[in-house]
Amino acid sequence: MNDTLNLFSSVTGCLYLEQYKQKSFEPYQLTLYSQNQKYMVMFAYVSVGPDDEIRTFDDSTRPNIMVDMLGDNWSNAMIVDDFSLVRRAFTEFYLTGDIDREIVS
Repeated sequence: MNDTLNLFSSVTGCLYLEQYKQKSFEPYQLTLYSQNQKYMVMFAYVSVGPDDEIRTFDDSTRPNIMVDMLGDNWSNAMIVDDFSLVRRAFTEFYLTGDIDREIVS
């Protein structure tokens, strides 16, 4: 996993890990969007309602603007420059199936 993740520290693209054990309300997918050494992760839960719950980075210190990431506009607060946060999120999800809410909220 680390070798694949390392590729995304400097290339543009999308990577995801998916967990197939899905019951009521559990984490099941972590997606990385990478472009120009800017990163966004989306951590999805299966919920009992019609929609999934999505958690992501939330840095309220960043300017309140929309940013293009792989052709879609996203809140700048969801984007990070520090790849170590991405690595930490993926490692935690891979090892535990969950991510600390201090990383993605």
